[in-house]
Amino acid sequence: NLGRCQSSSSDQDLAPAGYQVLHAHRSGKKSKGGGIALIYRSDLKVSPLPLKTNQHTPFESPCVKICSKSQRVNSACIYRPPPHAITLFFDQFTTFCHELESLPGELIVCGDFNCPGADHTTIDHRLDELLVSSALMQHVQTPTRIKSSTADGNILDLLISRSSNTPICRDISVNQAGFSDHCVVTFKLS
Repeated sequence: NLGRCQSSSSDQDLAPAGYQVLHAHRSGKKSKGGGIALIYRSDLKVSPLPLKTNQHTPFESPCVKICSKSQRVNSACIYRPPPHAITLFFDQFTTFCHELESLPGELIVCGDFNCPGADHTTIDHRLDELLVSSALMQHVQTPTRIKSSTADGNILDLLISRSSNTPICRDISVNQAGFSDHCVVTFKLS
């Protein structure tokens, strides 16, 4: 599970027994929150994946290589702060995705993109077009940020993988967290 975490949590508090945490702490004086954390099963080999393109981007994007006995998954977690996305984000995210796609293994990109679409069931049309042209698939189909009990919210938190006949992501669910206006997106890797 990749997700944003609060700075008041210690890394140990984030992980249940049998799991480890890789935490990318947020930097910068104007930054709110505590960064992004990857919580993973202890039996998986997880290591940071330095990419050339994520050093100077307008979004946070810690990347890791996750290895089991028979599979490699390259994973990135994105946090793009509000307000609305500009052309620079889409250009840099395209370059970022191309570098990730060139690596061996499967690909998972997830996180809080803050790129809502024209209605509560869509994402920004520029991001949608970018994903289609890159043969990537966005799996979340229901709002992940609830505005109020009377509003439908938006799809802000995304789960992206390569488009294929056998998707790597399955059992995707969106559930209210109770402590946040963002829902928790969970999934299993095939």
